[in-house]
Parts: sequence; structure tokens; C-alpha cells
Amino acid sequence: MPKLKDCTIYCLPGLGADRRMYEAYCKAIPNTKVIEFIPHVKGESLVEYAGRMADHIDHSKPYVLLGTSMGGMISMEINRLYPAERVILISTIAHAGEKPWPIKLFHATQLYRFVRGHLTLACFRAFVRMKVRRKPKGLASRMYAMAQDAQAAFVGFGVRAVVSWKGSAQPDAKVFRVHGARDLLFWYSRLSKIDYTVQRGSHVAVISHQSRIIEAIKEELEQEY
Repeated sequence: MPKLKDCTIYCLPGLGADRRMYEAYCKAIPNTKVIEFIPHVKGESLVEYAGRMADHIDHSKPYVLLGTSMGGMISMEINRLYPAERVILISTIAHAGEKPWPIKLFHATQLYRFVRGHLTLACFRAFVRMKVRRKPKGLASRMYAMAQDAQAAFVGFGVRAVVSWKGSAQPDAKVFRVHGARDLLFWYSRLSKIDYTVQRGSHVAVISHQSRIIEAIKEELEQEY
């Protein structure tokens, strides 16, 4: 039987990030491609957006989806349409039932509908600055550069889409989950099953602990499908 490492691995970044999130992954893992975010359509949901993202995948050949944060949710929705040989989730949730209560409250009060443009991006950049203060120089500069290049309208769309996402569980999905034990956005304690725990890892573990995560993924890709 062929192994997962023989598949094409499509990587989807997190909100506010781009292909730079996966630089080390593409170097270390063969057959890896990053799917860049495409412009959103006003009023579309995360499900609708994922359907358009799916057009950038070759469904005629076996593939693996690797998604971080919002990219992980998009990966699950693509998998619902076109099942992958494996879905690798990093610092994200597999279905809406895993959202922590602050996000659920944000949705229930409808406050997320007022998330807009430049104010949202300013808050996002401030969040990144706070996160990178104690990171190594190269890591910090890469994270901050992505935040600086993020587009206000898309960040606003992403926040609204994530908060309002109603994705149901996919019991038959073949999922490998990586999550930081100190993730303050998607709480570790609320997740149903984690295959690799990044001790001391935060929501940005995909970059801050990339060496460990890459090794865990490479080990998983040795599995047969």
C-alpha cells in the first residue's frame, strides 16, 4: 500500500498569514504545496468560501489537507466535499461544537457582525506584536511581516466567517490533530482528541514550534492509506 507521504500535501494558512507560514514545512516535507487565500465574496460563508478554495486542488490524485486555524476549518469543509486521505489540523477546531464559550457568546450576541476593516486589522497586528515580543528574532520578524501584509477587508471577513461557522462533526474523516497546550484561542481542554500535543505551545505553535510539528507530521505521513 502507498504511504501518505506519496500524496500531494495541500497546506492552508491561518487568518492573517500566507505561504510564509509554511516555509520550513515545504522545505522539509516533499510534495507540499501552499494554497494561498483567494479574494472573498461579500456575504459568503466559510462553507461557500471553502467550496471555491477546493477548485485549487487536483481531486483526481490522492492528497492530504493540512490546515492551521481558519485554514483547518476550511480543510474540514473541503474534506466534506472531496474526502482527503488525511486531514492534518494544527491549532484549530474540527467542528463548531469545539468553539470555546467566548466565541460562542460573540456569535450569540451578534457582535461579530460589526467586525470591520482597519480597526480589526489594528487589533490583529497588536495581538501579533504581543505574541512575538519574546520570540527569536527571525521568527518574530516573519510573523510580524505577515501581519503587516494582511488585508483589512479579508481579516474582517475571516473573523466573521470563523465566528459564524456551523460546521458539524465528520465521524468518518481521517484526521491527525496537532495542538498547543497553551492555545488561548481554541482551548485545548475543549477538543475531543489530540494526536500530538505541543507542550507550552500557543496558537502560533505552527511557527514557534515548527521543528517538533514537522517531525510529528512526517511520522504521520509514513502511514499507509
